[in-house]
Amino acid sequence: MLAKLALARAQAGDPGAFDDYAAWLPTTTPAQLGYSFPGFLEPLASYPTNAVLESAAEKIFADTNPAWGRLPWQKNVSANPAASGLAKGPVFRALLARELDRKEVCGSISWQASGMVHYSISNQLGGSFIYDFPEARQTPDGTAAELRWCDWIALSLAQGKYIVPYNPFAPVAAQEGAIGNAQAVLRRR
Repeated sequence: MLAKLALARAQAGDPGAFDDYAAWLPTTTPAQLGYSFPGFLEPLASYPTNAVLESAAEKIFADTNPAWGRLPWQKNVSANPAASGLAKGPVFRALLARELDRKEVCGSISWQASGMVHYSISNQLGGSFIYDFPEARQTPDGTAAELRWCDWIALSLAQGKYIVPYNPFAPVAAQEGAIGNAQAVLRRR
């Protein structure tokens, strides 16, 4: 309710609309917010450059915060924060740039010529989505690959239209170049 109240106050023109919300947010953890994190974090997505909210975002998304400062968040399997409106905020973008440095294999990914990507992330989630990338027509049906964490973040950012389409089936050198470009985009404020 605090997030909804803050948004209502902001829409009504209240200059202190986010003060209470920004004081409360750093006292939370992703586990406390559970599956409802998109609603709880909506003020950060809706007002990404508000100074009060940026200060709160600095506290929770900093690389020194073990609960919020690294993905995936505990008890968050229903929504993908990397593809969400949170990526509009400069502090969250810095977190995503750090996540793109993580090269550990986290699962697998496969391609169907119909444009469908199937994925499985160890101990997290799995599913499929329709995806288009420049080399899609040349990618054979059934192509499979290991999924690194940086690939998942890049795919998520591309789905959210925050970076250009990313090819998770490209040679590693091409993937690394695309990830470097994505980090450069994320670090621009």
